[in-house]
Amino acid sequence: MIPAGRYEELRFSYDYGTDDETVWCFHDGKLCAIYDKQGRKIATAPIPIEDCTHDGGYDWPQLGLYSAGDRIYTTDGDCILQADLLRTEWSGNAIYIQRNGKWQVAMLHPYDGSPSAWAEPEINAAESAGILPDALKVSWDMPISREDFCVLVMQALHQQGIAVDDPSISDPFTDTSHEDVVEAYALGIVNGVGNGRFAPDESITREEAAKMLWKAAILLGYQATDEPLSFADQNKISDWALESVNAISSISGAGRPVMHGTGNNRFSPKGSYTREQAAATVYRLYIG
Repeated sequence: MIPAGRYEELRFSYDYGTDDETVWCFHDGKLCAIYDKQGRKIATAPIPIEDCTHDGGYDWPQLGLYSAGDRIYTTDGDCILQADLLRTEWSGNAIYIQRNGKWQVAMLHPYDGSPSAWAEPEINAAESAGILPDALKVSWDMPISREDFCVLVMQALHQQGIAVDDPSISDPFTDTSHEDVVEAYALGIVNGVGNGRFAPDESITREEAAKMLWKAAILLGYQATDEPLSFADQNKISDWALESVNAISSISGAGRPVMHGTGNNRFSPKGSYTREQAAATVYRLYIG
């Protein structure tokens, strides 16, 4: 069991879609240990946890830790966590950990349900513009699903007067008949994942979001510039998404690139996209 009274604060992490839990234990502002829900210690190390963000992402050295491959180390070189895949939340609120094909999220700072400070101005502007669906105005740090992202994009396009001419469109997918998904398909924004499926409930990846955003940008009259952002992990971007990533990162809205990286000059193409990231980028596209 977790030693009673030993830690000042306990924060629970969880797996999306499962009941798997871990407990992250803090003392004197440091993450001291991680336990599974049976009380077995699975990691130990003093890790200073500070509100240090850079361009909306973690600056690992200032946090007193760094990642290399599938491991998290302290700056003293001690490996304190190994996983199948690691990534940090753009908002600076969480570390996401994948083990045995399952994702866990550890909240490093208390989350009160509000958008992150970097996203709040654009989210407020998006709401004023009427492009935020009510269902997406909660849990801003959660990954957005493929269907919800489609709804968000289509609401922005509708506000700009873009819609299909023929309202009687047959459903192209076997796993969803949502009108916004169907309309997005008719407009050439989405194609599905193959075998007649759209995978509506799966989290959209950043490269999938980039392709959908660029397809929507074309409908809005955007043209790619010859100054796309350059990413250190560009070789990880799928061939089918590379043109869209280059194009969407080359155009600006609200004074910044419509879609940029995740910090450390990386795009993280296979990473998920949070609701606040999605809302901010769609607003930039909408406002131009």
